[in-house]
Amino acid sequence: MAGGTSYRDKLITGIARILGDFQAAFTDISGAPGPGIIPTPRGRVAIPPVGISITVSSPLVTAGSAVFTQIRGADPTFTNIVSVITGPGTFTITGDAAATGIVVIDLLIVN
Repeated sequence: MAGGTSYRDKLITGIARILGDFQAAFTDISGAPGPGIIPTPRGRVAIPPVGISITVSSPLVTAGSAVFTQIRGADPTFTNIVSVITGPGTFTITGDAAATGIVVIDLLIVN
């Protein structure tokens, strides 16, 4: 790493500043819309047509986890994520209306 210190595979406690790229393991289960398992900090899921929510299992999630989400693409009815509810080993993403098509969502789990 030019001009800096590499902290690859190091545990950092307290406040961490990230300069440059943020990289974390990624799991994509959007090819099979519906519930599934995301064992990594980053992931991609899909809500099937007429669905309004999806429940995802993850060993990384606790009741205190934050799950950041972003809708990929556009759906005429499912336009916003209204809530992400976390619990031990699971989280549920809920949208504002039933989807007319498949809605793909990217996510990041932070503890």
